[in-house]
Amino acid sequence: MSVLPQGTSTPLHRAHAGRTPFVAGDAPPIGGAPLNSNVSAHKEAGLTADSVITIFGAIITIAGAIFALGQARKAKSYSDQIRVDVEKISLMKIAESLYRCQEEVRKLPRDRSNLPRGYKMKATLERIWPHFDHVLSSHVLTGQNSNLRKQVSTAQDLLRKYETSSQSTPSDPFEIQCLLQEALSSISSRIFQLDGKA
Repeated sequence: MSVLPQGTSTPLHRAHAGRTPFVAGDAPPIGGAPLNSNVSAHKEAGLTADSVITIFGAIITIAGAIFALGQARKAKSYSDQIRVDVEKISLMKIAESLYRCQEEVRKLPRDRSNLPRGYKMKATLERIWPHFDHVLSSHVLTGQNSNLRKQVSTAQDLLRKYETSSQSTPSDPFEIQCLLQEALSSISSRIFQLDGKA
């Protein structure tokens, strides 16, 4: 093998002179696409996934809000129905007491100076008062039922005058019966209204 003198070069050496040395890591992948384009593509894919997750979360939130609103409306509907049912039951109990009270009032004589033999007016009154107490203590006699309370209270006042009067012909028990009948009619109308029939 011949040794070239120092300072000389072959044609091959001269051909590569002045070129940037080749580094294997800088070689582009097959197809000629630069590495930076792959990194950018991965970033775009990540943003798209985040957007999908955000939209999906928003949909779930809206659906949850709609469901909660529906449940709240159902709860209100149930609450209203319970209130109506409680009022109807209370009114029916009041009506029962008023019927019994009315039956006892019919036994009161108009002329106390001519009482039937063996008749005890005090016993009759003692059977009547508890009915008034029961009716007037009801919590439903407010609002739209306040007129019913007024009718029953007026009948109670007339009965009290009848009991305490020293006259042989005090206030007519028939007037008390009429007021009780008006109260019963008011109850019937209110129950029909609550049932949606009036």
